[in-house]
Parts: sequence; C-alpha cells; structure tokens
Amino acid sequence: MEDNDTREFDDSAYESVDGINLPQNMLRNPNQNAIHRDQSSINLNDGPNDEFDITDKALVFNALSLSGTESNMGTGTNTQDGQCRNSSQGSVPSPSEPVYNWQATKTTVKERFAFMFNNEILCDVHFIVGRETELQRIPAHRFVLSVGSVVFDAMFNGTLATRSDEIELPDVEPAAFLALLRFLYSDEVHIGPETVMTTLYTAKKYAVPALEKHCVDFLKSNLGSDNAFMLLTLYCSLLALDQTLVSLDQTIVSLDQTLFSLDQTLVSLDQTLVSLDQTLVSLDQTLVSLDQT
Repeated sequence: MEDNDTREFDDSAYESVDGINLPQNMLRNPNQNAIHRDQSSINLNDGPNDEFDITDKALVFNALSLSGTESNMGTGTNTQDGQCRNSSQGSVPSPSEPVYNWQATKTTVKERFAFMFNNEILCDVHFIVGRETELQRIPAHRFVLSVGSVVFDAMFNGTLATRSDEIELPDVEPAAFLALLRFLYSDEVHIGPETVMTTLYTAKKYAVPALEKHCVDFLKSNLGSDNAFMLLTLYCSLLALDQTLVSLDQTIVSLDQTLFSLDQTLVSLDQTLVSLDQTLVSLDQTLVSLDQT
C-alpha cells in the first residue's frame, strides 16, 4: 500500500485579500442567506477583482493591518482627512464613528460647539429623557448647559448640585429636549408644528427665554382656525404650569424665611446658654470664696 501524506490544497475555500489568503468564513457571515454588496464593501487597490463583501469588519481590519493596508471603516461618508460623518445627522457623528483630529476641521467656536451637540466626545453627563418605550439616552456637557441656562447651572453647580452621571427627565419629550440642546450648542432653532409646544414647555422649564421667543414667534406665524383651539388649550396648560412654578417659588421663599427665623432662634438660644454658663461660673467662684472664708 502506498502512503500518500500529500493533500490537495483547496483554494476555493480561501480568498485572496491584498496578497493574503483568508478563509472565506472570515469574510462572510454563515448566518446570513445573502451577501450584500453595499457601502460597507471595501475596494483594495482599485482592482477589478479585489472587491469583497464584509460582515465582520473587525476580522477583516485585523487581516488588513498585517499587510499594512489602511481603510476607513466608518458607517458614514468617508472624507479625505480620515473623518467619517453620518449623512443623516449632518456634521454630528454617532459615538462609534472615528473622530480623530476633528478639531482641525472646525474654524470657529460655533462650529466646534455645534459638533459636540448630541456627541459622546468629552461628555460628562447623560439625560434619560421620555417615558417607557420612548426613552432616549442623550449625552451632554455640563459646562455648555450651565452657561446657557440658570436651571442647569443650579443643577450642576448649586449648593444642592447633583453628582450623578445620569439624570432622568420623564416629563420632557426627547425631540423637544434635543431642540433645546441644539439651541444651546449652536443657536440653531429646529422646531415644527408637532414639536413647538413641547419645545416651548422645555424652554420655559429650563429658563431659556431666547428659545421661548422663537417658539412664540413660530406659533404666531402659523396660527389658524384649524389649530387655534388646540394652541389655546396647550397655552392654558403652560400657564397653569407657570402658576404652579410661581407657587412653588413662593413656598421655597417662605421656607427660606422660616429657616432664617429658626437660625435666629438658635442664635438667641446659644446666647442664652452662654449667659447661663457665665452665671454658673460666677456662682462657682462665689462658692469657692465662701469655702475659703
């Protein structure tokens, strides 16, 4: 019997990527029934036969790094400086996109701050906005919010400032809160018929009068017979909210006055105790003098 240890190399199970033979199961997801050729495909060396499909970008990136080939793996639109931007969000990238040296592409302070809007870069607080199925986790920056709103300033820097990294806002709509943040970061106003009232409520709650004015101007310019009653109802709700806030402020002022009065009472009590101590000391001295005589 003739021993034959030589096995034929089945090159059909491999695919060449920039001169490196990679198993096809690294390049294709076996759980998918179809291979899609879309924007996630990578073209190496612009060769006619070099295009291949990717479903596991991490594996392919590791393979390409062995050969010194670099590629932008972002989910948005590739740019010449290596940045990747999501076309659906304009100049605001998603947290997973590469943002190396993004500062070099911004020429003004407004552009830099606008880029930070709804961005995980350097964020130091997250807001959990909305209720139940509409919950949205929104990143933000304490400094930007504090310089734009006295309410946020008190929230982050006041005597009762929160130190939590996550703040829940169940009474605020995510779209309205994003409109508020966008205005604080970039002075841009993004409101519409569906969001103007909730944005007005949010602007009132966080004391941003400039955005309030934009909302009121929008309502004035779009007031008609078909929405007048609805707007009146919503305005009454906001007016009731204002009255509630005024009442709450008065309660807080009254509480402060009560605490101040209590402080004065405690000071008076301390003075009484000091006087009593002095009286006892004098009495002790008198008793000592009597004992000596």
